[in-house]
Amino acid sequence: METVAGPRSSAMIVGEMGDEALFNDGENTLTVSVADKAGNRAEQKVTFTFVKIDEKNQTIIYGRVFDVSADQPLAGAMIKSSGKTTESDGDGYFHLLFGQQGLYELSISKPGYTEVNRKIFLELGHEGIVDDAYLTPLDAKITAIGPDGGTATNSDDSVELIVPAGALSASQNIGITRLPSSKALPGDLNAGDNIDYPISFLFCADLQPDGLTFNQPVYGQRCGRWCGSDIHHRPGPEAGY
Repeated sequence: METVAGPRSSAMIVGEMGDEALFNDGENTLTVSVADKAGNRAEQKVTFTFVKIDEKNQTIIYGRVFDVSADQPLAGAMIKSSGKTTESDGDGYFHLLFGQQGLYELSISKPGYTEVNRKIFLELGHEGIVDDAYLTPLDAKITAIGPDGGTATNSDDSVELIVPAGALSASQNIGITRLPSSKALPGDLNAGDNIDYPISFLFCADLQPDGLTFNQPVYGQRCGRWCGSDIHHRPGPEAGY
């Protein structure tokens, strides 16, 4: 690697390191030193992860996870796909290795946050990067609602869920988390309709617990205005949202 001084205090790095033997399989630290014509020197260290793979027999997926509320990388998120599991590192990065080509569906989650999903198709021996995943901290407010029905709200009362009598067979602790932007959506909406992303974001909320079923329609309301009369309800034991 060669350092070339430019005018004033600027510098440019040229060249490349093509010998994999120079890297450790795992964490590496790259140190770059620069100097201007006046003799002023500066040094910057960059830490990165290097994975040695047999490129003909492995497929690798890269990604990064963020806390959408803080707009900061999120460490310790669990990423699962096709029987493989890994966690995001301190800078939010992760990677997964697979031994065959195919369509991979990734679930990305962390306790106390919403869950998001990503999809990517890769051929054997190729690598790809999924879209950044933005997880939203779950709203702390929980409302217990039973067979007699009731109303659940989030902490700032900007979202209501009205559950009529008979919609639940047993008492449930319901939480509502309002998603702050389209970045926080769990995945593409209506992907088969050829929608161009990013879409204009209007309103979306995450309901907990996951897998909760309703016996009849429930109703969502935002800021005093009705936004829907049926939250993904289907009659029968598979009903849910």
